[in-house]
Amino acid sequence: MNNKTVDMQDLLLRWGLALCLVLAAVGATGAQDATAKWEWAFELEAGITEAKPFFGKLARVQKNGKYGYIDTKGKMVIPAQFDWADDHFTPLTKVMLGSKYGYINAKGDFVILPQFDACTPFDKKGKYASVAINGKWGVVDKKGKFVIFPHYDNSMHVFSNGFMAVQKGGLWGMVNAKGKLVVPFMYDEAPRAVSKSLIEVRKNGAVGYLNGKAVEVHPHQYSSTVIDCQEGLCEIRQAGKSGYMNTKGKIVIEPQFSTVLFFTEGLARISIKGKYGFIDKTGKIVINTQYDNAGFFFRGLAPVQLKGKWGYINKDGFTVVSPQFDNEPWFSSVPGAKKVDRNGKCGFVDEAYNWIVQPLYEDASFFSEGLAAVRERGKWGFVNERGEMVIPATFASATEFMQGLAFVNDGKRLGYIRFTDGKKKKEKAEKEPKAEEKAPKEATKPSK
Repeated sequence: MNNKTVDMQDLLLRWGLALCLVLAAVGATGAQDATAKWEWAFELEAGITEAKPFFGKLARVQKNGKYGYIDTKGKMVIPAQFDWADDHFTPLTKVMLGSKYGYINAKGDFVILPQFDACTPFDKKGKYASVAINGKWGVVDKKGKFVIFPHYDNSMHVFSNGFMAVQKGGLWGMVNAKGKLVVPFMYDEAPRAVSKSLIEVRKNGAVGYLNGKAVEVHPHQYSSTVIDCQEGLCEIRQAGKSGYMNTKGKIVIEPQFSTVLFFTEGLARISIKGKYGFIDKTGKIVINTQYDNAGFFFRGLAPVQLKGKWGYINKDGFTVVSPQFDNEPWFSSVPGAKKVDRNGKCGFVDEAYNWIVQPLYEDASFFSEGLAAVRERGKWGFVNERGEMVIPATFASATEFMQGLAFVNDGKRLGYIRFTDGKKKKEKAEKEPKAEEKAPKEATKPSK
């Protein structure tokens, strides 16, 4: 064997050894290297198959077919014992045990025992909830005391505007917070508050309106319901045409348009013969009906559609962003960031409609806490508002960040991750001086 052959074998052995050392080093670090901008906050305990984002301090999880809640450290603070539980944990959270519903507090203790066949969450003020027993509906307060005993066939809108819609014998009326019937059972559908001073009712297929005192102010002559009242005007429809009335029930813009939308920033979208434009509060058309579709004005701009593509116009009717998007862009929680689709791919634009995240992704969530989940080649990762992929797309599924945590599934593990932006946490011991380095406390003289 000549020297050249020996030298070559030696060189190959050295290369092989070096390669093995490199692979071993990579394997030791795992999937998450030292420069990673995220970390596992915690993995979920065995048996948990489903988890929700943190709506507040707790998140709902499912374990062995039962529901409970974990805190932001992954501790099961309310054991998985319920057959159903609300996603949103509140001071009085709706849960089901067996076939009955009740309400628990922050400790998981029943404040109102499971006894209802059906119930609603408590209202925004946390005062009342509608409940059903043996097919009849009533109302309880936060202590579980009946404010209205269950003897109605159905109920809706707990004390909206001080009233609640109730049903008996197939017809709807209204009671006040004391349970007194203030509107007789005479309506086909549940009365609905469309403003603080206007309640919509339907009778014999026609729509009419009551005032804030539940007194009829408009006869049943309209054919469709109000979607929303904005800026003091409400949509109405009569004889196949749409217009507007004020919150007192007076018609201010006669029904004359094919369709209308609510007012924003002083203008409302209308349509005539399949084309869309905008009117002011006098009913004057200020932007001609020339678009295939349109949205509403927000921050001085409105989305419009031409030939299947969406762009934006200003309040003078000038095109600010030429039609180029596949969908009508919507604002996300990051100020000015809008999710848009172009040529079948998702991205985000800012308020000036410059791309901040290029349309490269198969799907995307809205921004939450500065990050948006995006899907690339079937896997989910996260981008920041500068369009940088800060958490690689390696997850089979991912939710938005809430309370600094996002629920993810990497195919092997279920848990929550935390965005670190590449910054490593320092140990508490490193921050505090050692005992012998601490300055001695000065002796204080006792006060006389």
